[in-house]
Amino acid sequence: MGAYVVGIEHRYYGTSLPEAQVSIKNLHQLHTEAAIEDAAVVQRKLMADKELTGKWYTLGGSYGGTLAADYRIAHPELAAGALAYSAPMHVTPQGFDTYEGVASAAYGEALTQKIRTATTYILGKFDLGDEGKKWIKDNFGLPNSNFDQLDVASMFVTVIPEISQAGQNAFIAAQLSGNKTPEQLAQGLIASLKNFDSSFWAETPYGVAQDNPANISDTSRWVYQTYTQYGWHYVSDPDLSKSFSPIRIDINFYKTRLAPLFANEQFMEYAPYQDKLFQTLKTESSKIMFFNSSFDPWMSLSWLDSSRETSDILPFMTLKAHHCQGMGPMVSSPSALEYQGQRFLLQKLKGWITQN
Repeated sequence: MGAYVVGIEHRYYGTSLPEAQVSIKNLHQLHTEAAIEDAAVVQRKLMADKELTGKWYTLGGSYGGTLAADYRIAHPELAAGALAYSAPMHVTPQGFDTYEGVASAAYGEALTQKIRTATTYILGKFDLGDEGKKWIKDNFGLPNSNFDQLDVASMFVTVIPEISQAGQNAFIAAQLSGNKTPEQLAQGLIASLKNFDSSFWAETPYGVAQDNPANISDTSRWVYQTYTQYGWHYVSDPDLSKSFSPIRIDINFYKTRLAPLFANEQFMEYAPYQDKLFQTLKTESSKIMFFNSSFDPWMSLSWLDSSRETSDILPFMTLKAHHCQGMGPMVSSPSALEYQGQRFLLQKLKGWITQN
């Protein structure tokens, strides 16, 4: 097509920092509206400096997909269309309570029950007092013992669905296969958590508390965005019997634990901006493709409605696929999960480009 590819770094990430070290106290300019306007400034400057006159299309996956769609909605005069993969669009003031349900369906009933047996065994260690807490600390590889049952439960509610989101179901299934005792299932689950990420606890309030408040990590910055704008905190399924943890995690857990860590920043302070864009998406926007996967928990927060197809607000679901699957290189085999979605994208995008 002879097109340019332009990548724009999000403020507060990479090298686009307000200061050499990002502290809790200077996060107040980290929100989506500012990031969208940053992109508009960059695009206008490139158009002027490089004399670029062609159409611009945005592309992104996960939160990047949210930004791709939001940019088209906020600046239709700059973006002619958007391609959004696994892009959550809804804010969730009560927390992301559909996260576990999608992951549980992907795992299947038998594996989900084994996982719950493992988590119940691990949480039962708290009944042993300091000895049980030490067992958890040592087996999880946690940096200290400043955690309680709710902290550990939040790790389960967060990371077990993330493993499914990443398409690593086979690994956890292998670790928990066969007739195992609850202790053996617990060790298999712990091995799965560590295989996924040695610091699997980093995205929980316990993980944020381990950060240096004078120079916090990218992960904690993302938790801050979730806290102040989206509410995408991982909470238990409304039906606790379907949760991976027998102990409920609700939004008040995050409010209570994160407020002091984020200098008592207001919960959902920046949510109205995303709400406004979502309302525009429902009524006025056009030319946005939303690609989702049935085994990806985030699809439940994306755009799945086909009612605005006449305006080219187009949802596409890939069955049994995972987070952002199909966003990578083009596949040639019709049997590949991504094949139909990628062909749909090419067909529609060519049509958009040739339209006046």
